[in-house]
Amino acid sequence: MENFLKFNPFGNSLSSGAIDMINTMIGIEGFPELSFTAILREVLVLLTPNLKLYEITGGTDFLVRSFLPQLKDNIMLNERVRTIIQEDTKVIIYSENEVLNRQSQHECDYIISTIPYSLLNFVEILPYESISYNKWKVIRELHYADSTKIAIQFRTRFWKSLVYLAGK
Repeated sequence: MENFLKFNPFGNSLSSGAIDMINTMIGIEGFPELSFTAILREVLVLLTPNLKLYEITGGTDFLVRSFLPQLKDNIMLNERVRTIIQEDTKVIIYSENEVLNRQSQHECDYIISTIPYSLLNFVEILPYESISYNKWKVIRELHYADSTKIAIQFRTRFWKSLVYLAGK
């Protein structure tokens, strides 16, 4: 993508600053290996007719806060998960609290893990086969990139006409 924009055979070449701005605006910083066509395919998805996008009104923290009344007595802070053991009827989590310098064992019916994959590699999960080969592959190979949120305000909603034109 960067080479295409820098050495454009069909028009003006862009400066390094302009390319950096485009990378930031479309969210591809940290993915220099992506080809122009791969990026174009990802962006064109947004122009799909009848595309439905969903949002949590008020922000994604409303999802987390909606669990709070039921879970408030079971929330543990400063716990580092060391081992997850999946059994037939329960899940056992071994963790340590570095602030209080103590180890804990927690039994539960289910867990929802939000551990980033880059850290999940350091958690012992037993039995190993309880996670499929393809999921382990994703856990090992997922590439994280920086995230940037940019707010831009326009006088007109030009994208509505783009979606209309793409639908023709």
